[in-house]
Amino acid sequence: MSMTVDGERTPRALVEHIHSIIVNELGPAFALVDAEGRVLHTGGPLSGLMVVPVEGAEASLADILHPDLAHAAAELWVEKDANPAVPIARTAAIRGEGGVARPVRIVLRPVGGGAGESLRHLVLLEAPPEDGGAAAAAAEDEIAGADALSVHAGPADICMTDETAGDAFAPASYGAAGASTAAPSVVMGDPRHDGAAAPGSVDVGIGAGVAEAGGDSLAPVLPGLTQDNAPSATSSAVAADPAAEAALQAEGREMITSSLIGGVEALQKAALNMPGVAESLAATDVAILFLDGAARVRCFTPPMQRLMALTDEDVGRPICHVVSHIAGLDLVEETAKVMAGGPASEREVRLHADGSTFLMRLSRYHAASHEVDGIVAVFVEVTAFKQAHDRMDAMNTALEAELAALQTVLDLAPISIAISDAPFSQRVHLNAYGQKMLGLGSQFGPPRSPVGPYMLLKDGRELRPDELPSAEAWRTGRVAQDMQARYVGPGGSFDVLLSAAPVLSRSGETKRVIAVARDISALTHAQAVAEQRAEQHAYVARLGGRSLAGMPPEAMIAELPERLATLLKCEYAKFIKVVPASNTLELVAKFGFSAALGTIVEGGRGSQAGYTLSVQEAVVVTDLATDARFDKPRLLTDEGIVSGMSVIVGAPEEPFGVIGVHSRRRRTFSKRDAAFLQSAANVLAAALRRDAADRQRRILVDELQHRVKNTLATVQSVIRLTLRDAPMPPEVADRLMRRVRALALAHDINVSRRDAAVDLAELIRVQTRPFDQEEQVIAITGSCRVPLPPGLAIDVSMVIHELATNAAKHGALAHDGTVAITLSGETEGDFVRLCVDWREPGIQPAGDLQEGGGSRLMRAIAGRPEIEIERSWSDEGYRCVVTIAFEDERSAKVRIA
Repeated sequence: MSMTVDGERTPRALVEHIHSIIVNELGPAFALVDAEGRVLHTGGPLSGLMVVPVEGAEASLADILHPDLAHAAAELWVEKDANPAVPIARTAAIRGEGGVARPVRIVLRPVGGGAGESLRHLVLLEAPPEDGGAAAAAAEDEIAGADALSVHAGPADICMTDETAGDAFAPASYGAAGASTAAPSVVMGDPRHDGAAAPGSVDVGIGAGVAEAGGDSLAPVLPGLTQDNAPSATSSAVAADPAAEAALQAEGREMITSSLIGGVEALQKAALNMPGVAESLAATDVAILFLDGAARVRCFTPPMQRLMALTDEDVGRPICHVVSHIAGLDLVEETAKVMAGGPASEREVRLHADGSTFLMRLSRYHAASHEVDGIVAVFVEVTAFKQAHDRMDAMNTALEAELAALQTVLDLAPISIAISDAPFSQRVHLNAYGQKMLGLGSQFGPPRSPVGPYMLLKDGRELRPDELPSAEAWRTGRVAQDMQARYVGPGGSFDVLLSAAPVLSRSGETKRVIAVARDISALTHAQAVAEQRAEQHAYVARLGGRSLAGMPPEAMIAELPERLATLLKCEYAKFIKVVPASNTLELVAKFGFSAALGTIVEGGRGSQAGYTLSVQEAVVVTDLATDARFDKPRLLTDEGIVSGMSVIVGAPEEPFGVIGVHSRRRRTFSKRDAAFLQSAANVLAAALRRDAADRQRRILVDELQHRVKNTLATVQSVIRLTLRDAPMPPEVADRLMRRVRALALAHDINVSRRDAAVDLAELIRVQTRPFDQEEQVIAITGSCRVPLPPGLAIDVSMVIHELATNAAKHGALAHDGTVAITLSGETEGDFVRLCVDWREPGIQPAGDLQEGGGSRLMRAIAGRPEIEIERSWSDEGYRCVVTIAFEDERSAKVRIA
């Protein structure tokens, strides 16, 4: 830093050198200690009084003092506890060679202790030089006539602040010779800024680099810096007066300023004769203006010319005569307030021309007599800082708004959002909805941890922390989504869908993971219900199909209770049959009940089943104990049943019985549950009705068959009686009787099949058996079991009879030959085609073919559209192919081999 006084500039190196002389040569030996007695810094002529502590090592005051001084220093340390803010002193003696005593005054003076500071103590050791008074006198002659300079010696710098700033210390290390190893600088700034130049304080650092700039020859230009005016003398003068000590602490920095101004003025004059010094002083960029007590310009730095049109001729002029470029600033009024004892003034000011912003601070400084000697004004340009600060404020405002909006979204989003900054972090941040959903706080940890009282299950197994999607996202740096699990914790037990996504840095490193959890209990419940309904409907469909396929009702009744209990998630199910001509019901099928089959249950209001028959509709019971609609039968109470549902099997006016399902836990059955149970009951009722109809049909068929047989027997008797008296050849009568008998056989085999499926091979065997009792000459291959219509079955039987009769009289059977019959068939949709291939090998026609009664019968049968008869002779013999084609919706039952 440089200053200008009367156009002269003072070099920084010279000021540093003067500081070094004051602290390390003219001042007393000193040590700065903290509240615990630890040594923070030492300085001054230490030789013979204390040792320099090892740099970086922790030492106490007793460790570095001369042994003869340690006891007195300890007593002072104890005494200061009574009033730690008051300076105290004590005299001790160091015994030298020959027993000569050297007196040393030890002063313990409090320093610091301002806002936010801890109280420190400055230990001053005042003693005459070891070479006697001649050396001291020489030192005094060297700086004779100087104004008093009150110095608060910090670790490396002399600091000047206003009354509100407190003492300041900037530690530095010193070598053994007492010279500073740092190169302090002249800084004007605010002590509130860490280590940076700021307005309101002037730190004057005087180092050891002056030798190159002029050496000790410039020392006399700062008059008044005597050892008598060093801090030790001041401390001794006020040690007994606490009020004076407090005043001294408040005004010490202003006295430094007063002394510094005088020195700067002298240095400026001396700098005119030093080459390069003026240029060095002109290089400063801090605007400083010193005014005397009459508000006249005393000195200033070059940057002040920008704020005020100052020149060297303005030195000594009143400030009110100086042109100011600062907008809205009455510098005369401001300085008058501060000079009158007001607090230091600090505020922002702006230039008229370009709007540049400066931070201005006005404070007083004192002369050696402790009187206010003037005002120092420091202007630090903060335009860039102000602009940056404004931009930062705008950015912060926008960022805060965005963060607030994001926080609102996070809190309102109907999902749980957790943010973690490290894998398995113990501090996962959770949004408001997640806190409510999971029952956790805003911060939680992994499952089963002291800060994570919850667990996650998948397929009944507890998941480890490293199996969760958030751990996978940390591990792979990729999105892990849609893991379905069961949450069990303070918020309850429910199904969740977990996903996690990493937040990556520019280098691709995962810095954060955001995990989301959605409550999907409603979805999983709906899915389970839908699956249950689908399974129920599928069972009803299968049950109906099996019933149509001929499943006996008894088998259906035996299986139904267990399947119904499983599909409705109940522990009990039953089928109770109505006992005819009584008001009771009988247990015929059960699941879960301990009661035996055949147990009788009261009807009417004596049981839930009886009440169901009475009201002729489904009955749902939520709590059996409190239901007053009917009496509680032991069948239910013995099992501890709580809830149940029952429906009627069959028409309400002609019921077969009641199906019921029951549970030992409280259940609320829905209308869908009742509809499913009623559907199953309806399928069972249809099977029971069909079974009853089949029994009735069988009775009617048996009666019809009996009547037809009787009728055919009567016809045979009538024919026999008629032929007895009629002139008819015996062979004709025999043929007629055989045809009637064949017709009876065809009718018998047709009506005897209750499933209406006729085996063609069996039908042919019945008609050919009279001609081949031992089944040696007529071979039948193939099998066709088909649901032939009754008319077609009889016609086919008559055709086979005629072919067998003709073979026995004229064909293969009459010539000890054989007959080969081959059966085949095919189906296409509901269309059925059957083929009977009759072959008599080696048989040739004898003479001219004549059409007899059998041929006419076969020709008449072949006139039907469903039957085709084709006869032929060849070298291989006689062949007759009978084709039967018809359409029947029951063709699915056809079996062709």
